[in-house]
Amino acid sequence: MKKKILIVLSLIIVFILIFHHTSYAKYVSNSIWDYYLNSKNFYFESDYLNNKNNVYNSWDGKSISFNLKNSLNDKVFSNDDIKYEVTCMTDNEQLECLVNNEKKYTSILEGNKLSIDTLTFDIIGDVSVAKVTVVAKAISPYKKTLTADFELTKTSINNSVSYDIVDYDNYSKLYISNYENIEKCLHVIIPNNIKVLQSSNMHNIETDDNGYINVVDINIKDNHTVSINLYGNEINKDDFTVLACQ
Repeated sequence: MKKKILIVLSLIIVFILIFHHTSYAKYVSNSIWDYYLNSKNFYFESDYLNNKNNVYNSWDGKSISFNLKNSLNDKVFSNDDIKYEVTCMTDNEQLECLVNNEKKYTSILEGNKLSIDTLTFDIIGDVSVAKVTVVAKAISPYKKTLTADFELTKTSINNSVSYDIVDYDNYSKLYISNYENIEKCLHVIIPNNIKVLQSSNMHNIETDDNGYINVVDINIKDNHTVSINLYGNEINKDDFTVLACQ
């Protein structure tokens, strides 16, 4: 008799937790499901889509990258191929959000090895502030959903980048600093008759009639500074133009 009473009381407590603590019940349910999937060597994970709120206070209006992977780490991965689909939504009906240029992107993470897919989403429409929800769903062999919110605020490049010229004995250096926590691509216009020493982080290089580099795009990692060696006379900071890459 006492055993039956204990069972009934336990069930009552469980139902109270479920109905009065929905979020906690959902957390427990998801944890149990994740444990079950892991026991099947099934891993559908992301460094960005994990109920996070990703904030970009200096968004340049371009694509935002995120990843999906079939692993917990470099040594533990899913045995099976994982078919998945990804969608994104905005809080503004006048905007459209596309994943890899599609409304619903579908692909496969290859199993039996470490597989990582790098995806992007884009906001279609003129906006300075946007809130985006990205949802990635594993379809087979098991079902699992990853989701995260992104808050995007477009700001002037002048708020996050600085550049200056430092003169040395036989040359000068152009120092460009990125103060934000995301990598930036910067479009640099160089004055005529200034010789530039080319480096590996330059791309989309254009030259003038003398063969000198006068336009270049440079990738700068988050919270980093890059320098460019310059050779010429009367090198002034005001003669340079630094913009966000188009």
